[in-house]
Amino acid sequence: MRLIDKYVLFLFVLQSAVVLKRASGPKGSKDQLEVVGLQKKTPSSSSVYSQDDMDDLEEELRPCPPCWYKCSDIFLKWNCCVPWVTFKKWMYFIVMDPFVDLGITICIVLNTMFMAMEHYPMTPEFEEVLSVGNLVFTGIFTAEMVLKLIAMDPYYYFQVGWNIFDSIIVTMSLVELGLANVEGLSVLRSFRLMRVFKLAKSWPTLNMLIKIIGNSVGALGNLTLVLAIIVFIFAVVGMQLFGKSYKECVCKISLDCELPRWHMHDFFHAFLIIFRVLCGEWIETMWECMEVAGQGMCLIVFMMVMVIGNLVVLNLFLALLLSSFSGDNLAAPEEDGEMNNLQIATGRITRGIDWAKAYVIQQFCIIIGKQPKEDGDGADGNGGSNGDVDGLPKGSLALKNIISSDNPKADLELTMLDVWIDDVNPSGFLTNDNLTLDVPIAKMESDDDEDDISEEEEGEGANGDAKEDTELKKPIAPDNASSICSTVDNPPEVEEEEEEEADTTNPENCWTEKCIGRCPCLDFDITAGKGKTWWNFRKTCFLIVEHNYFETFIIFMILMSSGALAFEDIYIEQRRTIKIILEYADQVFTYVFIIEMLLKWVAYGFQAYFTNAWCWLDFLIVDVSLISLTANILGYAELGPIKSLRTLRALRPLRALSRFEGMRVVVNALVGAIPSIFNVLLVCLIFWLIFSIMGVNMFAGKYYYCFNTTSEERFSADVVNNKTECYQLMEGNDDVRWMNAKVNYDNVAMGYLSLLQIATFKGWMDIMYGAVDSRFVEDQPIYEDNVYMYIYFVIFIIFGSFFTLNLFIGVIIDNFNQQKKKISSWKDIFMTEEQKKYYNAMKKLGSKKPQKPIPRPQNKFAGLIFDLITQQFFDIFIMVLICLNMVTMMVETDGQSKEKEDILFLINLVFIIVFTTECILKLIGLRQYFFSVGWNIFDFVVVILSIVGLLLADLIEKYFVSPTLFRVIRLARIGRVLRLIRGAKGIRTLLFALMMSLPALFNIGLLLFLIMFIFSIFGMSNFAYVKKEAGIDDMFNFETFGNSIICLFMITTSAGWDGLLSPILNSRAPDCDPDVENPGTDVRGNCGSPGLGICFFCSYIIMCFLVVVNMYIAIILENFNALPLGDWRGQWGLWLEVSAGLFLSKFQAYSTSQGSSVRNDLKTARVCVFHMSLFSLQDQEWDHDYNVTPIHSSH
Repeated sequence: MRLIDKYVLFLFVLQSAVVLKRASGPKGSKDQLEVVGLQKKTPSSSSVYSQDDMDDLEEELRPCPPCWYKCSDIFLKWNCCVPWVTFKKWMYFIVMDPFVDLGITICIVLNTMFMAMEHYPMTPEFEEVLSVGNLVFTGIFTAEMVLKLIAMDPYYYFQVGWNIFDSIIVTMSLVELGLANVEGLSVLRSFRLMRVFKLAKSWPTLNMLIKIIGNSVGALGNLTLVLAIIVFIFAVVGMQLFGKSYKECVCKISLDCELPRWHMHDFFHAFLIIFRVLCGEWIETMWECMEVAGQGMCLIVFMMVMVIGNLVVLNLFLALLLSSFSGDNLAAPEEDGEMNNLQIATGRITRGIDWAKAYVIQQFCIIIGKQPKEDGDGADGNGGSNGDVDGLPKGSLALKNIISSDNPKADLELTMLDVWIDDVNPSGFLTNDNLTLDVPIAKMESDDDEDDISEEEEGEGANGDAKEDTELKKPIAPDNASSICSTVDNPPEVEEEEEEEADTTNPENCWTEKCIGRCPCLDFDITAGKGKTWWNFRKTCFLIVEHNYFETFIIFMILMSSGALAFEDIYIEQRRTIKIILEYADQVFTYVFIIEMLLKWVAYGFQAYFTNAWCWLDFLIVDVSLISLTANILGYAELGPIKSLRTLRALRPLRALSRFEGMRVVVNALVGAIPSIFNVLLVCLIFWLIFSIMGVNMFAGKYYYCFNTTSEERFSADVVNNKTECYQLMEGNDDVRWMNAKVNYDNVAMGYLSLLQIATFKGWMDIMYGAVDSRFVEDQPIYEDNVYMYIYFVIFIIFGSFFTLNLFIGVIIDNFNQQKKKISSWKDIFMTEEQKKYYNAMKKLGSKKPQKPIPRPQNKFAGLIFDLITQQFFDIFIMVLICLNMVTMMVETDGQSKEKEDILFLINLVFIIVFTTECILKLIGLRQYFFSVGWNIFDFVVVILSIVGLLLADLIEKYFVSPTLFRVIRLARIGRVLRLIRGAKGIRTLLFALMMSLPALFNIGLLLFLIMFIFSIFGMSNFAYVKKEAGIDDMFNFETFGNSIICLFMITTSAGWDGLLSPILNSRAPDCDPDVENPGTDVRGNCGSPGLGICFFCSYIIMCFLVVVNMYIAIILENFNALPLGDWRGQWGLWLEVSAGLFLSKFQAYSTSQGSSVRNDLKTARVCVFHMSLFSLQDQEWDHDYNVTPIHSSH
């Protein structure tokens, strides 16, 4: 028995070790398997372990040598005497207290703020303050580490990952202080920034994203290695193939015959070129390579890098990163029921504040002689101290249990729950039940939460829903509150009785309950007596605002007023009539909107109106128009604040959001995603903050250079070495300037702007060149004097662009999936109800139905033609001719010879004759049925256009367009090949997914156009007169509405926004002239507003490029996944469609050849056999709901 017991024990240890090992992998969590077999059942008993598992187990169970244990007990466990052990216990009690963690977290935030305040130039006093602050924080963190070492002993201290991380940072900080005066080691200061990541201990969103990136890096280890090998191979190949050519033929690409920045003469620069190609910047480098080494080999190498490196491996890299976002690890973060130290400390503070509030109110009541109310029978001991103080805020409900509860943790959870309900819910309209997104009437104020809380406190909530009870009894749950996937909780579905009650002709109460409570005189019956006239007036107003004609009229006025804003461009002063009309129209629009607002006040009452988010939006926009109108009447229209306020009229189109259901559903979905997007944006800013502060430490004040404005070139460092020499040269020469780059690293804010340009790969080259050429502060730059600063930009592009920017796509897709799960698993959140009906109708119309076959003509000649054109080889022959026609059109070149032009003309004539003959044959064979097929109608139109283009070529080219365009249209017939090639199923699937995405894409497109419209109006109001330089010229500017829309459309693709921003950053002479006159207007100056311009472009890029455009990707991916990659319904549905198409084609052919006998044939049992073979299910069949039922009948 002893041997058996040992064997069983060995098996148990074996299974436990392997389970723990597997749980510690990327898909498991050690925290979830602390005790094997107790917290989580693992089917390890049926597992089959490989030899590798056995070897790993033996390695893990192999004991360390006894000397190691002896050394660890002596040197790593400090238990020398009883007083020391007592001192350690006191130290442990202190350093492990939640308030210490809270203090350290505050110090981390303050330390980060101190580092972020560095800028150039700084006063000596400010620099001294930052230096002292650095010493203080270093001392605090060092003391924390030493005290924890004393309290925990090194043996246990270094078993915690965060402690190891913290000790490394503290050590590097101390080394940096010791080597502060050593040149080149100031970069060690950047290691202090890594301490920001300690916030992940108390910030679940940051912790989750760090885990996602960490798991992705671990899972992508092999792919990362492959990508590194590919970059290495191509860099070596480029250096070997083209390195010598760059050196020998450098004069072809460089005026001074010096190697350019991008070359392949050495491995480092070859690596940079390959990395630049991976970033999508490859045209210029490939052109230079073709200049020095010939076209053939350069094209092959660069195309291979683009296809293999960029299009395949890099996109696989990003796809696997996004695959780390799963509904399990984002929607349900780890909840072990325990709060971290920061939450406990915050709970203690909150409870203390609640107690102080209650105590102050109680003492105040005693002073004024008013006794506080007692809740329940607290006097006789049954209620304990659950007495509630009169006037105590709702958030202090938990005070009743502070003394009575025996469970301090329960007290803390209840306290935090109550304060959370009090503080979080009213903080915004997104999570407040009183503020809804329904239009036009808001729902009544609900007190369900408070009722549930009071029931829970009194112990009466046992009959409630178990799920809701669990939700209420949980603490704040910060993992949910600030999680990546924390969306707006959808309001509970309204029951039918409530909908019927809401659908009434009687308006709601005008005043809220709080107003009536404070002013009881407002609570009187207006349905009878003297108030009946007012009640009838309210009912009349209610009927007016609820009428469809009124809403249609308001929508028309919104569209008209928005359109009127588009005419207020720089030429409005020259069009006096239009200006006068617009001024009167603006007054009319303002009066109409004011009347609408007053009518809704009367009809809905203040309670319903001001508890609706859309009504608040209308109210604020109308206020802007009203203030602007009042200023115009009083003659203050030219004041600066009034002008700035008038620009807010650009928000007027936002009122269309609540009126157009298509945009409203997208906005509702986007509002639900705002918490997740904001969390990711905040985490991205934390990541970028590290790189921004590093950039400030390394490059602040080093982007300045001495510039010759005549030749528009920088002076050489041999001529001007630093700022002092440049100023000496400026004394006798007005053409010399000591100037700074517009985008630089002089402070953290400009560092963020630089990083945004680098992450979007727009304007990043100049920023990188400035860093690479930098020397010391106020020194003239030298070409590639600091060449290894390229590595800083490479690292940021990998982590700041490839990772963080693509996190937006993953978060948006995952968040929308969670919203769809909350609403309904088959319901699209981006489509209106009408569009869903259209969507379902399209799916039904797209389903395969047997079409009535075209009868064969009785005429013998027409019958022969019919037999010819209905053969498959005829269609294939026509497809081959279309492809040949496409090839002949590809042969055309610019400046071709007359002989070649004549040959191509004859070939085109032959194709026209062939296609015309085909059309005539089909008309004869199919007769009137020819026009019952869409492709035939398209072919007929193309043939007519081809003949017209041939006969009237000169006339059309002179007055209309080139006749070649008609030949291009002819190539659209190549689309017919999709229904002939069986291998095109995937293409048809993609096209079907795109068609199914169109309604949602249309709604998102409307929202995108609305955002572009608002920003274009705002751009016209603020940037119409900026100096034309860089990206702003006669075509791309903000002078007119059309040009503004073009600029914003360009920015939507992130193209060239740095060039548009550059002139706006000019704020003073000599970069711009603040006194220059603008013809046709009273506005003077062509300077921009840097702060406003940066906010304008950054907000637009975040809203459109990072959010709205990624919504397009999310929609298409979701519809594509719903077809072939979704659940079993989608798979079988797609296969059924394809198989049914093949069956129906055979059915039509059989029907045509056999005639009416098909009815008798279809009655045979062969159809059942066909169905079984079609679905590969010999004893099962499918009903209309895709449910599998057994076949009881024999076939």
